[in-house]
Amino acid sequence: MNAPIIFFHKGFDPYIAITLWQARRTNPDTPIYLLGDATNDLSSLGIIHVNYQEHMGRRDEFVSVYQHFSPHELECERLCIERWFFLEAFLRERGIERCVYLDSDLLLLMNLGSLAPAWDGFDVAGAPLFFGICYFSKPQIIKEFCDYILAVYRDAGQIEKWRVWFEDIQKQGWEEGVAGVSDMTLSRMFIERSQLKCFDLRRSFDNTVFDISFCGITGPGDLSGKLAWNKTGHYYEGTSGGVKSRLACLHCWGTSKRYSSAFTGWDFPLVRSFFKPNYRRNFKKLLQHAYYGWRFRRALRSAS
Repeated sequence: MNAPIIFFHKGFDPYIAITLWQARRTNPDTPIYLLGDATNDLSSLGIIHVNYQEHMGRRDEFVSVYQHFSPHELECERLCIERWFFLEAFLRERGIERCVYLDSDLLLLMNLGSLAPAWDGFDVAGAPLFFGICYFSKPQIIKEFCDYILAVYRDAGQIEKWRVWFEDIQKQGWEEGVAGVSDMTLSRMFIERSQLKCFDLRRSFDNTVFDISFCGITGPGDLSGKLAWNKTGHYYEGTSGGVKSRLACLHCWGTSKRYSSAFTGWDFPLVRSFFKPNYRRNFKKLLQHAYYGWRFRRALRSAS
């Protein structure tokens, strides 16, 4: 059986429905889980919805030692770290041995089962590691990451270094891209100290590439050779020398989320999933996604 695909998301945002529907369409034989809450049960899309609050694990232990060194909102930044404790508990309690974790704004364009042989024998494989999309060969890796997070927040010397660094950022004025201490910071520190055998999916292999930032395209008039499409329904990314690599995914973060329906279409289960409270807001979002997706799809096919 293919490694299960797991998403985490708090609250209901219409783009998560598009992400899940696309994952279901491209990976029909793979178990797909959403670690969500009462507001985003999208099991009607053929996925398995799990309330992450039923798998708390060591989350409270982490919250008790957490200190905030980030210019971003405390609740959001901390939740990005908390999710790893929910994931650790979920994998342990469900007995899942390996998995692929995806950010909730990442669109799959291929069946991951067909690509799995490329990362066979590696501990982790990601674009980048631990974020966007990441394959974990065993739950022990996530447990060790959570162990590391707890240890580093209990390290008075490390906390003092972060405090001085963050105070300096605040005095100088932080720039976009300076994220402070986040789960990305922690994962990089963890990987540097680990002996994990890692495979970077960002480099092209077997004429396939994992896109990590679709946000570089700001609209239908800005394709700039980034994307191409053919009538078989496959999407490609232009590279140097005119060679095209087939896209395995698109990371639609930021404003590029609004173009995601260009790749999914509008089947009835997806349309129906938008009809959740707040109905007025979500109906407006449905129209926006439909409009921007239609424009982008038309421009993409005209340019290909």
